[in-house]
Amino acid sequence: MSTPEDILRTRFGYTAFRSIQKECIGQLISGKDVFAVLPTGSGKSLIYQIAGLMLGGTTLVLSPLIALMQDQVRELQERQIPCGLMNSLQTPRERQANLSLFTSGKLSFFFVTPERLQKNDFVNALKKIHIPLVAADEAHCISLWGHDFRPEYRKICASLKSLSPRPVYLALTATAPPRVQKEIITVLNLQTERALIGGIERPNLILDVKDVFSDDEKFAYSAQVINALKGPGIIYFSLIKTLEAVHQQFAEKGRTFIRYHGECSASVREKSQIDFIQGKDAVILATNAFGLGINKKDIRFIIHWEIPGSLEAYYQEIGRAGRDGKLSYCALLYNKDDIITRRMFNQNANPPPGFIHRSAAGCEGPKKLP
Repeated sequence: MSTPEDILRTRFGYTAFRSIQKECIGQLISGKDVFAVLPTGSGKSLIYQIAGLMLGGTTLVLSPLIALMQDQVRELQERQIPCGLMNSLQTPRERQANLSLFTSGKLSFFFVTPERLQKNDFVNALKKIHIPLVAADEAHCISLWGHDFRPEYRKICASLKSLSPRPVYLALTATAPPRVQKEIITVLNLQTERALIGGIERPNLILDVKDVFSDDEKFAYSAQVINALKGPGIIYFSLIKTLEAVHQQFAEKGRTFIRYHGECSASVREKSQIDFIQGKDAVILATNAFGLGINKKDIRFIIHWEIPGSLEAYYQEIGRAGRDGKLSYCALLYNKDDIITRRMFNQNANPPPGFIHRSAAGCEGPKKLP
């Protein structure tokens, strides 16, 4: 029987595990539930991929975003690993074909959104094949704690309770404070008492804070970052009105910029995400509704136009940069007036100026920037 190291090397092309990957895989293949908190870019997906291949059968992967699961399926298929998916963008005929493929038992992995588990035809199909492992990606969506909350995540156990024998469960997320960790364990009924937590340090990320006095200064500095660093990047906004105004300013410069926020239609948001993932130098202007599970390794910079909602949100959002291990730049454009905006959203989470400056201690921006 192949070892995890054998599969890591021969199927995925890596020579060594990172952080707690091997520990998580070992527990899963021994039949123990696992809850892992690992930073973006640390290889969370490899945990269920290697464990799933060792356990056999079909691993069910619950993923919150269609574009993300499409990307993961494409990567697995490129490695000659049989897998499939079902989502709302498929035609009824395509969904039926994928459901038939799923129930054939010939796939190693099958990706669905948690909403799919509310469909009777899919729940009935689950009973026809061997499912040794269920992986809930972006597990923090279970909690009311963040803006990524997905109520269907809280119904996972009810939908899968009829599976026999009970699958091993894996919950994965990049960030979750202790209260949310306990909530995830309870809601998913995980047979484990604690989360396995990997290191949070990302040495390839340069963190910088710029004290600016106006939106004009923010725009000028963002333009310098974009011109100096090239490559893909994200600019995060708190207010849609501000995002739209800045997007118009960039559009007047003659370069195409993508926008993403809650007032865009579902089809526009989906297209924006796909365009960004596929773009070699795409820049997306977005609210924090964007970025959940983004599987794009070459993001070279992330700019926060205002103070983010919390330390956890900031950590998760900058974590989307530099997943390829190369140097990436994260700038927070700080203005004291932004605290007023943040208080509008959450009076209990207004980071004081001291927090911002402590976060930036000892950091330097790219040498090409002022």
